[in-house]
Amino acid sequence: MKKNDIIELDITGMTHEGLGVGRRNGMAVFVQGAILGEKVYARIIKVQKNYAVARAEGWLNKSQHRQEPFCPVYKWCGGCSLQHMSYQMQLEFKHGVVKDALAHIGGFKDITVNPVIEMDNPMHYRNKAQYPVGIGKDSKQVSVSIQIEAMKLSIVKAVQYRMRLALKYAILLLKPSVKPEYPHMMKPPGKAYFAKL
Repeated sequence: MKKNDIIELDITGMTHEGLGVGRRNGMAVFVQGAILGEKVYARIIKVQKNYAVARAEGWLNKSQHRQEPFCPVYKWCGGCSLQHMSYQMQLEFKHGVVKDALAHIGGFKDITVNPVIEMDNPMHYRNKAQYPVGIGKDSKQVSVSIQIEAMKLSIVKAVQYRMRLALKYAILLLKPSVKPEYPHMMKPPGKAYFAKL
């Protein structure tokens, strides 16, 4: 098994992070976007000595609990990694994660874990944003991207602007040879900028 191979896998388990687990020649393969009980075509994206990581690229058998994620940046964000599961399955999955942690990490035996309390509307409740930062291949440009979940766009724009500004100043201090992607971004915004948000 090597990177970019596409393999057929039966998903027989789930990690606490929501990755599907299958086995190939005795090796565990952790599959992004797969659900327990599914049979998938998975593209290998990383191979280690004892395990591999893959991404589901096709389905021979889909779970009845599979649904289309409602968030447009779901595939890239990572903030809510279970949106491809029905809400009921998410609740059962989270219940199982807590129960397994108490048993295997905490050493508790025969412990009762109450069901997860449901929400009336299980969408748009998160307030998390991730800001991946990178230096371009030529080591000359700094890029900062944002993945939005459910924050008001005006707040996101203001936070994004301030994050870019702060990170670019910090990177320039640490690595003066790096040029800002947009030189005008180095200037503090005026009141007019925030009035538009």
